[in-house]
Amino acid sequence: MSRMGTVMSGAIAGQIDQVNGMTDQVDDMQDETRALTRMAGRMHSKVRGKPVMRGWIALQHVASGKYLDLVGEELVLAQQLRNTGRWEAHERDGDGVSGLKSVVSRRWVGQSMTGKIRCRGKKNIFNLY
Repeated sequence: MSRMGTVMSGAIAGQIDQVNGMTDQVDDMQDETRALTRMAGRMHSKVRGKPVMRGWIALQHVASGKYLDLVGEELVLAQQLRNTGRWEAHERDGDGVSGLKSVVSRRWVGQSMTGKIRCRGKKNIFNLY
């Protein structure tokens, strides 16, 4: 019985070593993935050019007559047009509107990973179609 416990203990210790080794490999792969993602982002931003401000706009919901407005980082529909509902329309190399920037907060409108539309980006990394 004692011998069987010793064998099991050795097997478990071996598995722990394997898991620790795999954890280190996963951490290394995650670091490499992050570095590649950053590098690709830098290359992409150099290729696509800088957005140029083309004018100021306000967006009005046709059915309700309400205006797209900014409250903190959240976009809402407001009854009246205020300064927080005014946007700079930016275009990149003649390909149409590529972004909306808040006149007040100087932040870009974009879509979060969960699908919510927010105004929190410091850079124009969003494409609006």
